[in-house]
Amino acid sequence: IEALMGQLVPHMCRVVTALACCHGFPQLHESGLWRLAVEMLLYLVEDTLPAAEKAVLGQEASATYWDAIISSLQEVSAVMVPQPGLSQAEAAETNLLTQAMGNLVANRLLTCTLAPAKVAEAAVGLLERLAGLRSSVSQSSRLASMPSLSLELGALGHLFDLCSCQEHAKVATEEQRQRRQLSIAAASAAAAVGRHSGVVACSTGSNITQSTTAPQQTGAVAPILHPAPPPPVRFPARGVLLNIAAPALLRCLRALFNSFSQEDGRARNDEALVRHAEEVRSVLVRLHTLRVDEAAAAAVAAAVPLGHEQVSAASINGTQEQRACGACRLSGPKALAMALLPQLATLAAASDAGVRHGVRDVLSGLALELGF
Repeated sequence: IEALMGQLVPHMCRVVTALACCHGFPQLHESGLWRLAVEMLLYLVEDTLPAAEKAVLGQEASATYWDAIISSLQEVSAVMVPQPGLSQAEAAETNLLTQAMGNLVANRLLTCTLAPAKVAEAAVGLLERLAGLRSSVSQSSRLASMPSLSLELGALGHLFDLCSCQEHAKVATEEQRQRRQLSIAAASAAAAVGRHSGVVACSTGSNITQSTTAPQQTGAVAPILHPAPPPPVRFPARGVLLNIAAPALLRCLRALFNSFSQEDGRARNDEALVRHAEEVRSVLVRLHTLRVDEAAAAAVAAAVPLGHEQVSAASINGTQEQRACGACRLSGPKALAMALLPQLATLAAASDAGVRHGVRDVLSGLALELGF
């Protein structure tokens, strides 16, 4: 097992990564082989993580294994940037791979109790990159008939989950819990088609359905109900990762809102803008329901100066930064909404009515939290 995890798996990661990145061989990219290589990498990481978590590995073998998988995922994600003029099929495939990689990072890597701190931190950075890729896929499609990608927040949703207050975190549905028992690729595909079909075939031959209540026979004895156990901690290292996850989420949301405002300001009225508006509306719904704990609020407050990156240092003094940080801390569970106040103010004048309503809901929740 030492040789398998410390030598063979890293070697396989390098081989698959080389195929996925197509360095110096554009024919590989044109043939679509890179997509198969990405999928192979996802399966390789997913199938070896349980062994890494349970096996007793030497320090060198363990370090080699973890470095290999996270570096491979980072390298592959860097070359998944969609090119302009994607066809509908190419956009759908790229989006699915992006979704699958994000699910792997959030539901396997970040839930692994033995993942080294630097690997977990790099995994959060990977989620930020994947969140940006997801938006780029929709904008790069050349077909107006491309289906919307905004119904699933993907990696951005995982960043929301990381920053969410645990007791207020969104309770997973039975369908979502069953999906997590599937492989990452199968679960991602199920999420992609789940909104169009109530039944998703499982690899085990069973079915996942939206209805989780089985019909009871007449006269059957009612089942004994026991108190539900508390939900397990999804992210073991969440406390350590908040200082990375909160700024990453803030950067993603600022970039999304700013890009939409700029695009909307050009008075465009095409399908791309419609898809962009749908994505913004979905994010605003999640932002409205988001509640962060004290640790996440502190991480958001510390990241607020990111909004002044393009302002001269002379125009920013310590008092202004302290006021901005204090406003976020004062907002408590709604600290992220407060940090996004400049972007929300711009979105309030959007041409899309749904976006304006979403902004209204977010600001109403913020005002309520502040006691207004």
